[in-house]
Amino acid sequence: MLFTLQFSFSAEALDNHLTAVQRDRELRSQIEERKIRSDAAYEEAKRKVAFEKLQQEKAKAEAEVPESLYFS
Repeated sequence: MLFTLQFSFSAEALDNHLTAVQRDRELRSQIEERKIRSDAAYEEAKRKVAFEKLQQEKAKAEAEVPESLYFS
């Protein structure tokens, strides 16, 4: 009976440990997924800013062209 009780306790401890390991892996996975999404959003924002800056520079350059060149 003592052996059965000790084995049962060990099985419960192992089950608790495996549950904790599984929970830890899931949390790490979620953190990694958030990091990937955050990095992607940051890169997209950088592309958007660069595109807007290019558009502004293009508009400024077009505004500086004399009108006489448009109708030549």
